[in-house]
Amino acid sequence: MIAVVGSIRPRLFVAGQVLDSLTDEEMLAAIAHECGHLAADNFKRVLLRACRDMLTIVPCGRSLDRAWAENAEAAADESAPIGLSGGA
Repeated sequence: MIAVVGSIRPRLFVAGQVLDSLTDEEMLAAIAHECGHLAADNFKRVLLRACRDMLTIVPCGRSLDRAWAENAEAAADESAPIGLSGGA
C-alpha cells in the first residue's frame, strides 16, 4: 500500500512489502502518482465524506462519490511519468 494520508500535514506511507517489490523506476512512478493527490485531493475527500450523509438522500449521491474517486485516481495517474503507472 502506498498512500498520502492527512489534509493539513499530509504524509506519504509506503508499506515495507511495496518497498521490497518495486523497482526504483516503479517506485518513482508510484510516488509521482501519490504526489498528484496532494493537489487538494485529501481535503476534497474529507469534505465529500463529511457530506456523505447528505449525498445518500440524493439519488445520484453514490455514483457521484464513485465518479469523483475514479477521476481523482486518473488525475493522479497523469502526474506519473509517461509509460509508467503507479497505483494507489
